[in-house]
Amino acid sequence: QGGYRCSIRANTEWENYRSGFVSDHPNFYSSYMDEKVEGDGHVYSRWNGMKWPPTHHKTAKLVHYDTDYLDHGVTSNISFVYTDVGYMRDGVWTATGVEWMHGICIVEFERHCNGEVVDGPRVQDTDESHRPRIVYNDKSADVAGRLFRSRDDVCVDHVI
Repeated sequence: QGGYRCSIRANTEWENYRSGFVSDHPNFYSSYMDEKVEGDGHVYSRWNGMKWPPTHHKTAKLVHYDTDYLDHGVTSNISFVYTDVGYMRDGVWTATGVEWMHGICIVEFERHCNGEVVDGPRVQDTDESHRPRIVYNDKSADVAGRLFRSRDDVCVDHVI
């Protein structure tokens, strides 16, 4: 049995760890970033503690209204637009230059015996979870649990 390296992070044509490519397009951002408030005051990724550094950053909105600047009750609905490209009015996504990272991933296993899922929780360590428990005393060594339900069982642990 070997080891596993996993990540639930996307590996696509937009962000690819093999080539190190992370797309830098004004309308694209990776949703696989730890949660943070962007320049426009919104949060776009809800992941916490995954150790995914921000590969993209959103700027502040490029349109402001007179109500943003004037405190008195009279406004005239004047807008100040800092771009001539319409889709950029709500802000622009830019790549931060941070490399794609695998982040944290917990490997879980589900036991299948004779082709059927065994009742019980998913486990993270199959050796410790399914190893026979041996109880020793001065007269014997007794098995308190078994790896298989019977000698006829064929059990395989599936990575989830």
